[in-house]
Amino acid sequence: MPLPEGLSINPPRVMIVDDEQDILDMLEEMLKTGDIAVNVVRAQSGVAALLMIGEYKPDLLILDIMMPGMNGIEVCQKLRTSGSTQNIKIVAISGDHNPAVRERILNAGADLFFTKPLDIVDFRGQCFSLLQS
Repeated sequence: MPLPEGLSINPPRVMIVDDEQDILDMLEEMLKTGDIAVNVVRAQSGVAALLMIGEYKPDLLILDIMMPGMNGIEVCQKLRTSGSTQNIKIVAISGDHNPAVRERILNAGADLFFTKPLDIVDFRGQCFSLLQS
């Protein structure tokens, strides 16, 4: 029996931000085959993400750190300083395994950090846990 229109539960909104098309494709597929239905949008730069966030209002942002122009650390800092975006859950990803990168993004306000290549099962599980918290 379907819920009345006013009582329907909207799936969580996820935004994936990465400058690499294959990473965007892989992450979107990984999220859509998980245990939780999600709506996914994508951005290929930090600036594009910031422009889209006001309208899309994501619950979770998967954010690459190393991008041309505005990097993920700068995006994270901007989101955490604005009252309308400070509660977005942020999962940062990077191909850089330097511990200083992890420290910088977590200090900027990311909730979780993962290095590429991703352990898909662990990554998806932790993203969905974060969405439910």
